[in-house]
Amino acid sequence: MGWAWKVLGAAVGTVWGPLGAAVGTLVGHRLDAYMEEDDTQDDTLALQGVAAYLSQVAQSGGPMSEGERELIVDICAALAPSLPRPAVTTLVNGVQDHTGMTQRLFETARERPELRLSLLMYAWRVAARDHQLGEQRLACIQQFADRMGASPEEFQLCRRPYYRQIGEDAYKTLGISPQADAKQVKTAFREKSIAYHPDRHQSASPELQELAAERFAQIKQAYQAIQNQGASGKLFAKRGQPAALFQANPGDVCQCFVCAQKVRLPADPAKHARARCPRCQALMLFERALAQQWLTYQRG
Repeated sequence: MGWAWKVLGAAVGTVWGPLGAAVGTLVGHRLDAYMEEDDTQDDTLALQGVAAYLSQVAQSGGPMSEGERELIVDICAALAPSLPRPAVTTLVNGVQDHTGMTQRLFETARERPELRLSLLMYAWRVAARDHQLGEQRLACIQQFADRMGASPEEFQLCRRPYYRQIGEDAYKTLGISPQADAKQVKTAFREKSIAYHPDRHQSASPELQELAAERFAQIKQAYQAIQNQGASGKLFAKRGQPAALFQANPGDVCQCFVCAQKVRLPADPAKHARARCPRCQALMLFERALAQQWLTYQRG
């Protein structure tokens, strides 16, 4: 008998309209095998396709890290519980440079929304492992999403548990990494503000003055967005039993929305927006509306 495909992620509720039914399969439920279960060879080829696909995501923009490699092995081992872990590790290592092994996987995903969403969730999970989402990696995931026939809504749906779009844009505006600490954020904001402050460009042409003023406004908005994300009371956590939401406070223990792992929040509130689950790399805290949607859907 072939191995069973299981989903290790979660997604939002039925408020996403037509995506609701497909997304339901991602909330901790078993994902049916998309190959015939009596065909072990097909199962092995499918697993190789998943391993090759995730390896390409990990290698986009730079060499694969050891942490990313281990995560891919973890994912594939969970998908194929009957295989010894050393065998899964050998399989993953053997397909890293095989770019043509994913075609059948993507063709099937075009017809199977639940498979497509699961594969996208896996890609974002790997991308979040080392918290490095550069332009090349983003382009890689987008390319794979297009090959699977994913809509823009599906692409963002699977991204949101792992990356905050507004946060990434804000950090990019300030010219710093999303892993920057509070001091680095403040320093970058001060330097950028001085460089683009309208008072420094009074003798410039009207066009340049306008550009500087626009850039200065973007810098202030970016800084405020980052500050709001880390502010106490702005983000919400999940309590497991009974399932409920609560405002995130330093040192609180909460439950991951994706895999239900219990995690203690950092003592520094400024780090809450970047707090991640050590098991699945999902963000631990979300804005109230999104957190409530996920909690309501999972309880239903």
